[in-house]
Amino acid sequence: DNERSHKVVDDLQRAVNAVSEQARTARGYIIARDERLPLIYDAAVKDFAANMAQLRGDITGRPELLSLIDKVEMAGANWRNEVGDPMIRLTRDNPTSEKAAEVSKSARSTELFTAVKSQVQDALNQAGAWSAASQRDQDRLMNDAHLALIVGGLTSLLLAILVGWWLTRGIAKPVTEMTGV
Repeated sequence: DNERSHKVVDDLQRAVNAVSEQARTARGYIIARDERLPLIYDAAVKDFAANMAQLRGDITGRPELLSLIDKVEMAGANWRNEVGDPMIRLTRDNPTSEKAAEVSKSARSTELFTAVKSQVQDALNQAGAWSAASQRDQDRLMNDAHLALIVGGLTSLLLAILVGWWLTRGIAKPVTEMTGV
């Protein structure tokens, strides 16, 4: 569980990086009009979708995280549909490229991107709590295993002493009495 919780945190970080890459490439396309940037944008969109799918697999059995992942996915889709995709589409057509810059600079763009980061942070907080709980469980189990080793060692030592005493009483004493030594 501890390893899985760390993987969820990594997947969430990759998801927010994919949305950030979408934002960077869309803004870069407005400025540079480099036709390679929409391809990078599309790859970042696919990365985000792949990260969301991976997250869903990693959180199996964790319904409290599933609802947060749904919110992250929805926030990412909202940003992409209302800001990212329109910026790319409007920039492709020179007469509307000014509108693309307006979309990029709009308060709605900032609001939607902040919503993505906020939803990711909520999911990270929950995953962090899961990770901490898993770590506590793992530490407790390790302490129990250590205690079991100590108890096992002491039990073996006590058993060895008892067997030695029994051998002394049961075999050595009668042999000594028979031989008269």
